[in-house]
Amino acid sequence: MISTDQVYHLPTAQIEPDPSQPRKEFPADYLEEIGTSIVAEGLLQPITVRRHPNKDGFYMIIAGECRWRAHVLKKLPTVRSLITEDLEDDARRGRLQLIENMKRRNMKFREEAFGIERQAELGDSDEQLAESLGMTKSRVQVLRQATKLPESMWKLIDAGALATATVEAAVGKIPFADVEGVLLRCAGKNVNQAAVILYDYQLQQRQQGFDLVLQEAGVAEKKSGIVQALARQLMAVAADVEKLSAADRTDFARLVGNDVAQLVSASKTNRAGSAFLSTVFTRVNTVLEPAQG
Repeated sequence: MISTDQVYHLPTAQIEPDPSQPRKEFPADYLEEIGTSIVAEGLLQPITVRRHPNKDGFYMIIAGECRWRAHVLKKLPTVRSLITEDLEDDARRGRLQLIENMKRRNMKFREEAFGIERQAELGDSDEQLAESLGMTKSRVQVLRQATKLPESMWKLIDAGALATATVEAAVGKIPFADVEGVLLRCAGKNVNQAAVILYDYQLQQRQQGFDLVLQEAGVAEKKSGIVQALARQLMAVAADVEKLSAADRTDFARLVGNDVAQLVSASKTNRAGSAFLSTVFTRVNTVLEPAQG
Protein backbone atom coordinates (compact mmCIF):
# COMPACT_ATOMS: atom_id res chain seq x y z
CA MET A 1 0.00 0.00 0.00
CA ILE A 2 1.08 3.63 -0.57
CA SER A 3 2.33 5.22 2.61
CA THR A 4 0.29 8.28 3.57
CA ASP A 5 1.96 8.91 6.95
CA GLN A 6 3.80 12.07 5.94
CA VAL A 7 3.64 14.63 3.17
CA TYR A 8 6.91 16.16 1.92
CA HIS A 9 7.45 19.42 0.08
CA LEU A 10 9.88 18.17 -2.58
CA PRO A 11 11.74 20.52 -4.97
CA THR A 12 9.85 20.64 -8.27
CA ALA A 13 13.14 20.49 -10.18
CA GLN A 14 14.14 17.23 -8.50
CA ILE A 15 11.07 15.36 -9.67
CA GLU A 16 10.91 13.64 -13.06
CA PRO A 17 8.11 11.91 -14.97
CA ASP A 18 8.11 8.15 -15.44
CA PRO A 19 8.99 7.38 -19.11
CA SER A 20 6.69 4.34 -18.98
CA GLN A 21 3.71 6.46 -17.90
CA PRO A 22 0.78 5.52 -20.19
CA ARG A 23 -0.43 9.11 -20.65
CA LYS A 24 1.77 10.81 -23.23
CA GLU A 25 -0.12 14.03 -23.99
CA PHE A 26 -0.95 16.80 -21.55
CA PRO A 27 -3.21 19.50 -23.06
CA ALA A 28 -1.98 23.02 -22.32
CA ASP A 29 -5.45 24.26 -21.38
CA TYR A 30 -5.86 21.42 -18.88
CA LEU A 31 -2.49 22.16 -17.24
CA GLU A 32 -3.36 25.87 -17.11
CA GLU A 33 -6.64 25.03 -15.41
CA ILE A 34 -4.93 22.84 -12.81
CA GLY A 35 -2.12 25.37 -12.27
CA THR A 36 -4.55 28.23 -11.70
CA SER A 37 -6.42 26.15 -9.13
CA ILE A 38 -3.19 25.19 -7.33
CA VAL A 39 -2.04 28.83 -7.13
CA ALA A 40 -5.44 29.86 -5.75
CA GLU A 41 -6.19 26.97 -3.38
CA GLY A 42 -2.98 24.97 -3.05
CA LEU A 43 -2.50 21.33 -4.04
CA LEU A 44 -5.31 19.44 -2.35
CA GLN A 45 -4.08 15.94 -3.25
CA PRO A 46 -0.31 15.34 -3.13
CA ILE A 47 1.42 13.55 -5.98
CA THR A 48 2.93 10.11 -5.36
CA VAL A 49 6.61 9.49 -6.13
CA ARG A 50 9.33 6.92 -5.58
CA ARG A 51 13.03 7.47 -5.23
CA HIS A 52 14.68 7.78 -8.65
CA PRO A 53 16.34 4.46 -9.54
CA ASN A 54 19.32 6.17 -11.23
CA LYS A 55 19.69 9.63 -9.64
CA ASP A 56 20.44 10.25 -5.99
CA GLY A 57 18.28 12.96 -4.48
CA PHE A 58 15.75 12.80 -7.33
CA TYR A 59 12.28 11.29 -7.48
CA MET A 60 10.16 9.67 -10.19
CA ILE A 61 6.42 10.23 -10.45
CA ILE A 62 4.06 7.32 -9.93
CA ALA A 63 0.80 9.28 -9.88
CA GLY A 64 0.15 12.98 -10.46
CA GLU A 65 2.19 13.98 -13.51
CA CYS A 66 -0.44 16.54 -14.58
CA ARG A 67 -0.26 18.19 -11.17
CA TRP A 68 3.54 18.23 -11.29
CA ARG A 69 3.53 19.72 -14.81
CA ALA A 70 1.13 22.41 -13.57
CA HIS A 71 3.68 23.28 -10.87
CA VAL A 72 6.39 23.55 -13.53
CA LEU A 73 4.09 25.73 -15.67
CA LYS A 74 3.42 28.12 -12.77
CA LYS A 75 7.07 28.02 -11.63
CA LEU A 76 6.14 26.76 -8.16
CA PRO A 77 9.30 25.72 -6.29
CA THR A 78 7.99 22.70 -4.38
CA VAL A 79 5.33 20.01 -4.75
CA ARG A 80 3.45 18.33 -1.90
CA SER A 81 4.43 14.67 -2.36
CA LEU A 82 4.04 11.24 -0.84
CA ILE A 83 7.14 9.06 -1.10
CA THR A 84 6.49 5.34 -1.40
CA GLU A 85 8.82 2.37 -1.37
CA ASP A 86 5.97 -0.06 -2.03
CA LEU A 87 5.64 0.17 -5.81
CA GLU A 88 8.89 -1.16 -7.19
CA ASP A 89 7.04 -3.87 -9.17
CA ASP A 90 6.64 -2.58 -12.74
CA ALA A 91 3.31 -4.30 -13.41
CA ARG A 92 1.69 -3.13 -10.18
CA ARG A 93 2.95 0.40 -10.67
CA GLY A 94 1.69 0.42 -14.26
CA ARG A 95 -1.79 -0.66 -13.16
CA LEU A 96 -1.89 2.15 -10.62
CA GLN A 97 -0.87 4.69 -13.27
CA LEU A 98 -3.54 3.45 -15.68
CA ILE A 99 -6.24 3.60 -13.01
CA GLU A 100 -5.18 7.06 -11.85
CA ASN A 101 -5.19 8.49 -15.37
CA MET A 102 -8.47 6.88 -16.39
CA LYS A 103 -10.20 8.30 -13.30
CA ARG A 104 -9.06 11.91 -13.70
CA ARG A 105 -9.77 12.66 -17.35
CA ASN A 106 -10.43 10.40 -20.30
CA MET A 107 -7.18 9.19 -21.75
CA LYS A 108 -6.66 9.15 -25.47
CA PHE A 109 -7.70 5.88 -27.05
CA ARG A 110 -4.10 5.26 -28.15
CA GLU A 111 -2.77 5.79 -24.62
CA GLU A 112 -5.39 3.53 -23.10
CA ALA A 113 -4.85 0.74 -25.63
CA PHE A 114 -1.06 0.76 -25.54
CA GLY A 115 -1.04 1.17 -21.76
CA ILE A 116 -3.12 -1.98 -21.42
CA GLU A 117 -0.93 -3.84 -23.93
CA ARG A 118 2.19 -2.88 -21.96
CA GLN A 119 0.60 -4.28 -18.81
CA ALA A 120 -0.08 -7.54 -20.66
CA GLU A 121 3.57 -7.64 -21.71
CA LEU A 122 4.53 -7.21 -18.04
CA GLY A 123 2.52 -10.31 -17.20
CA ASP A 124 -0.97 -9.05 -16.32
CA SER A 125 -3.72 -11.36 -17.55
CA ASP A 126 -6.78 -10.05 -19.38
CA GLU A 127 -8.90 -11.03 -16.39
CA GLN A 128 -6.64 -9.15 -13.97
CA LEU A 129 -6.64 -6.03 -16.12
CA ALA A 130 -10.42 -6.13 -16.51
CA GLU A 131 -10.90 -6.34 -12.75
CA SER A 132 -8.32 -3.66 -11.94
CA LEU A 133 -9.52 -1.19 -14.57
CA GLY A 134 -13.25 -1.79 -14.15
CA MET A 135 -13.93 -2.96 -17.70
CA THR A 136 -15.01 -6.20 -19.34
CA LYS A 137 -12.49 -8.81 -20.38
CA SER A 138 -13.75 -8.55 -23.97
CA ARG A 139 -13.01 -4.80 -24.05
CA VAL A 140 -9.50 -5.42 -22.69
CA GLN A 141 -8.97 -7.91 -25.53
CA VAL A 142 -10.34 -5.48 -28.15
CA LEU A 143 -8.02 -2.70 -26.93
CA ARG A 144 -5.03 -5.04 -27.01
CA GLN A 145 -5.91 -6.16 -30.54
CA ALA A 146 -6.28 -2.53 -31.63
CA THR A 147 -2.60 -1.90 -30.85
CA LYS A 148 -1.78 -4.11 -33.85
CA LEU A 149 -3.40 -1.63 -36.25
CA PRO A 150 -0.90 0.10 -38.59
CA GLU A 151 0.28 3.61 -37.73
CA SER A 152 -1.72 5.00 -40.66
CA MET A 153 -4.89 3.92 -38.85
CA TRP A 154 -3.73 5.44 -35.57
CA LYS A 155 -3.15 8.77 -37.28
CA LEU A 156 -6.78 8.75 -38.44
CA ILE A 157 -7.92 7.86 -34.93
CA ASP A 158 -5.77 10.56 -33.30
CA ALA A 159 -7.05 13.13 -35.80
CA GLY A 160 -10.66 12.27 -34.97
CA ALA A 161 -11.42 10.90 -38.44
CA LEU A 162 -12.35 7.56 -36.88
CA ALA A 163 -14.51 7.41 -33.75
CA THR A 164 -13.13 5.13 -31.06
CA ALA A 165 -16.54 3.42 -30.85
CA THR A 166 -16.23 2.55 -34.54
CA VAL A 167 -12.71 1.21 -34.10
CA GLU A 168 -13.72 -0.94 -31.12
CA ALA A 169 -16.77 -2.28 -32.98
CA ALA A 170 -14.69 -3.16 -36.05
CA VAL A 171 -11.89 -4.84 -34.09
CA GLY A 172 -14.39 -6.72 -31.93
CA LYS A 173 -16.73 -7.97 -34.63
CA ILE A 174 -14.90 -8.62 -37.90
CA PRO A 175 -11.80 -10.64 -38.87
CA PHE A 176 -8.71 -8.59 -38.08
CA ALA A 177 -7.30 -9.08 -41.59
CA ASP A 178 -10.25 -7.06 -42.92
CA VAL A 179 -10.34 -4.37 -40.21
CA GLU A 180 -8.04 -1.87 -41.93
CA GLY A 181 -9.99 -1.92 -45.20
CA VAL A 182 -13.34 -1.52 -43.45
CA LEU A 183 -12.05 1.31 -41.23
CA LEU A 184 -10.77 3.16 -44.28
CA ARG A 185 -14.32 3.11 -45.62
CA CYS A 186 -15.53 4.47 -42.25
CA ALA A 187 -12.99 7.32 -42.11
CA GLY A 188 -14.69 10.70 -41.97
CA LYS A 189 -18.11 9.18 -41.28
CA ASN A 190 -20.11 9.72 -38.12
CA VAL A 191 -20.78 6.83 -35.76
CA ASN A 192 -24.18 5.98 -37.28
CA GLN A 193 -22.87 6.05 -40.86
CA ALA A 194 -19.92 3.88 -39.84
CA ALA A 195 -22.29 1.43 -38.12
CA VAL A 196 -24.14 0.97 -41.42
CA ILE A 197 -20.83 0.25 -43.20
CA LEU A 198 -19.91 -2.35 -40.56
CA TYR A 199 -23.35 -3.95 -40.77
CA ASP A 200 -23.22 -4.11 -44.57
CA TYR A 201 -19.78 -5.73 -44.38
CA GLN A 202 -20.99 -8.36 -41.92
CA LEU A 203 -24.11 -9.01 -43.99
CA GLN A 204 -22.00 -9.46 -47.11
CA GLN A 205 -19.66 -11.85 -45.31
CA ARG A 206 -22.56 -13.93 -44.02
CA GLN A 207 -24.05 -14.07 -47.52
CA GLN A 208 -20.72 -15.16 -49.03
CA GLY A 209 -20.38 -17.82 -46.36
CA PHE A 210 -23.90 -19.06 -47.01
CA ASP A 211 -23.30 -19.14 -50.77
CA LEU A 212 -20.19 -21.26 -50.16
CA VAL A 213 -22.15 -23.69 -48.01
CA LEU A 214 -24.75 -24.03 -50.76
CA GLN A 215 -22.05 -24.72 -53.34
CA GLU A 216 -20.41 -27.33 -51.13
CA ALA A 217 -23.81 -28.96 -50.55
CA GLY A 218 -24.32 -29.21 -54.31
CA VAL A 219 -27.36 -26.92 -54.45
CA ALA A 220 -27.89 -25.75 -58.01
CA GLU A 221 -27.59 -22.00 -58.48
CA LYS A 222 -31.15 -21.69 -59.76
CA LYS A 223 -32.43 -23.41 -56.61
CA SER A 224 -30.37 -21.38 -54.11
CA GLY A 225 -33.04 -18.67 -53.87
CA ILE A 226 -35.48 -21.15 -52.36
CA VAL A 227 -32.95 -22.40 -49.82
CA GLN A 228 -31.91 -18.86 -48.85
CA ALA A 229 -35.52 -17.79 -48.38
CA LEU A 230 -36.09 -20.81 -46.18
CA ALA A 231 -32.99 -20.08 -44.09
CA ARG A 232 -33.94 -16.44 -43.55
CA GLN A 233 -37.45 -17.32 -42.44
CA LEU A 234 -36.31 -20.16 -40.19
CA MET A 235 -33.89 -17.81 -38.43
CA ALA A 236 -36.66 -15.24 -38.05
CA VAL A 237 -38.80 -17.69 -36.09
CA ALA A 238 -35.98 -19.38 -34.16
CA ALA A 239 -36.36 -17.04 -31.18
CA ASP A 240 -40.08 -17.75 -30.97
CA VAL A 241 -39.50 -21.49 -31.21
CA GLU A 242 -37.27 -21.20 -28.14
CA LYS A 243 -40.33 -20.02 -26.19
CA LEU A 244 -41.91 -23.47 -26.59
CA SER A 245 -41.52 -26.13 -23.95
CA ALA A 246 -39.08 -28.95 -24.64
CA ALA A 247 -41.98 -31.32 -25.46
CA ASP A 248 -43.58 -28.84 -27.86
CA ARG A 249 -40.23 -28.24 -29.57
CA THR A 250 -39.84 -31.98 -30.08
CA ASP A 251 -43.31 -32.23 -31.65
CA PHE A 252 -42.59 -29.19 -33.81
CA ALA A 253 -39.29 -30.66 -35.03
CA ARG A 254 -41.02 -33.96 -35.88
CA LEU A 255 -43.74 -32.23 -37.91
CA VAL A 256 -41.33 -30.01 -39.81
CA GLY A 257 -39.09 -33.03 -40.36
CA ASN A 258 -41.97 -34.72 -42.15
CA ASP A 259 -42.43 -31.63 -44.34
CA VAL A 260 -38.74 -31.68 -45.22
CA ALA A 261 -38.92 -35.36 -46.13
CA GLN A 262 -41.84 -34.66 -48.45
CA LEU A 263 -39.95 -31.82 -50.14
CA VAL A 264 -36.86 -33.99 -50.70
CA SER A 265 -38.96 -36.74 -52.24
CA ALA A 266 -40.81 -34.27 -54.47
CA SER A 267 -39.51 -32.81 -57.70
CA LYS A 268 -37.21 -29.91 -56.87
CA THR A 269 -39.10 -27.15 -58.60
CA ASN A 270 -39.88 -23.62 -57.54
CA ARG A 271 -43.51 -24.63 -57.16
CA ALA A 272 -42.57 -27.47 -54.79
CA GLY A 273 -40.30 -25.14 -52.85
CA SER A 274 -43.00 -22.52 -52.51
CA ALA A 275 -45.50 -25.12 -51.35
CA PHE A 276 -43.02 -26.38 -48.80
CA LEU A 277 -42.42 -22.91 -47.39
CA SER A 278 -46.14 -22.25 -47.20
CA THR A 279 -46.76 -25.52 -45.36
CA VAL A 280 -43.90 -25.08 -42.89
CA PHE A 281 -44.71 -21.52 -41.94
CA THR A 282 -48.40 -22.17 -41.65
CA ARG A 283 -47.40 -24.84 -39.15
CA VAL A 284 -45.02 -22.40 -37.44
CA ASN A 285 -47.81 -19.89 -36.92
CA THR A 286 -50.18 -22.58 -35.66
CA VAL A 287 -47.69 -24.00 -33.17
CA LEU A 288 -46.38 -20.67 -31.95
CA GLU A 289 -49.72 -18.94 -31.40
CA PRO A 290 -50.29 -20.47 -27.93
CA ALA A 291 -46.71 -19.66 -26.88
CA GLN A 292 -47.03 -16.03 -27.98
CA GLY A 293 -50.42 -15.61 -26.40
